[in-house]
Amino acid sequence: MRFAEVTAQRQLGFANPAKRFFISLRQLPETDPWRQCAAIEEWLDKPNNSPPAKKLATCRRAGAPPHLDGKLDDPIWETADRVFLRAADSAPRSSKGAGDESTGAEVRITHDGEFLYLAAHCLKAENVDYQSDNSPRPRDADLTQHDRVSLKLDVDRDYTTAFELTVDSRGRTYDSCNGDATWNPTWYVAAANDESSWTVEGAIPLSELVEKPPTARDVWALAVRRTIPRTGYQTWSSATTGGEAASDDSPAQFGLLIFE
Repeated sequence: MRFAEVTAQRQLGFANPAKRFFISLRQLPETDPWRQCAAIEEWLDKPNNSPPAKKLATCRRAGAPPHLDGKLDDPIWETADRVFLRAADSAPRSSKGAGDESTGAEVRITHDGEFLYLAAHCLKAENVDYQSDNSPRPRDADLTQHDRVSLKLDVDRDYTTAFELTVDSRGRTYDSCNGDATWNPTWYVAAANDESSWTVEGAIPLSELVEKPPTARDVWALAVRRTIPRTGYQTWSSATTGGEAASDDSPAQFGLLIFE
């Protein structure tokens, strides 16, 4: 609650209370996720060459929008940062995700002045039903029995509230705001499957997320998780709390999405 309060104060232009609060969190253990969040806020205020232990990804500006067909053959996907996912019990990797390709799951994010563009590419898992479904897509579909990827977008970095966008291998979606499924944004998704993998492309208007489009050096907190039924999870963040994988509501699940 205190972190969310100082985030609101900072947005109103009162930076000193936030700075004092972040300094006070230095007394916590180095592995405490709230101390790590405070450290990243201090680093963002005065960047240096050694950012704290958070995953970082760049959200580059797209030269032209993609054609949403579930095929990542548009030029913007070639230049987009790749967020690689790995099993929660895997050994940690570098902050940019290099070496995490072994799970065969990745997410890419880019933007222009109107839309945030999302793409996911995942190798298919065993014992999962990947049959297509061409019936009309319902809003907030039940995705529990399907291979799916969820993105949490914490646009103010309070590490408490976030928009969540989930899409499965069929292109069915579920969305919520801070757990409230009555938030029903308009967004667009296309999916494609082959024998070994599934791919989705999506576009959500930035106006569904923020009042003004992000500018260069704006920073959101981002969490990415793939859920494979009866198998487990793959995540972007390698953070743990108390020696265990970070819980779904822990700030340790978030990295940073830095706009270009």
